Amino acid sequence: MRKLLIVTCLAVCAASVQAAPVKASSGAFNYRFIEAQYVDMDVDSGWNNQGPDLDGIRFKGSFTIAPSFSLIGSLLDTSGDRVDLTVLTVGAAYHQALPKLDAMPLDLVLRAEIEKVEFEAGRFDDSETGVLLGAGLQMEIVDRLYAFGDVNISSNDYRDMSLLLGGRYAFV
Repeated sequence: MRKLLIVTCLAVCAASVQAAPVKASSGAFNYRFIEAQYVDMDVDSGWNNQGPDLDGIRFKGSFTIAPSFSLIGSLLDTSGDRVDLTVLTVGAAYHQALPKLDAMPLDLVLRAEIEKVEFEAGRFDDSETGVLLGAGLQMEIVDRLYAFGDVNISSNDYRDMSLLLGGRYAFV
């Protein structure tokens, strides 16, 4: 089932790249993309905050359907010491250009997604479906180099809030 899910996610992402682009609200940012990430997670647990260390891969995709709206999705597959975690999200995003900050383009991105989490640890196996809400800012520092920050709130028991700060380089 997991392999079928990965293949399906990759096929949808590849098809979105072939579709005709729709101009986003901000001229600097393209919300039609495929992304692959290496993920290294330190999981806090109720056991003296000594949770497992997980690593794996995340595939993300976005497809612009209107000037300020995109369909989004991601698949995260991680594993660690006798622990596996898989997270699938599907939803929509709203993006809006904000006034430039020191002549650098800035966008606000708001997201709502359905999130399915599957967790396996030894004989313990559980899954849960919930809602993920997120808000973030994206700024172009120089041509094709972006900085971003996201705050996410999830209704799943496996995580309640996450903060992500990072950078991206667009090759195309």
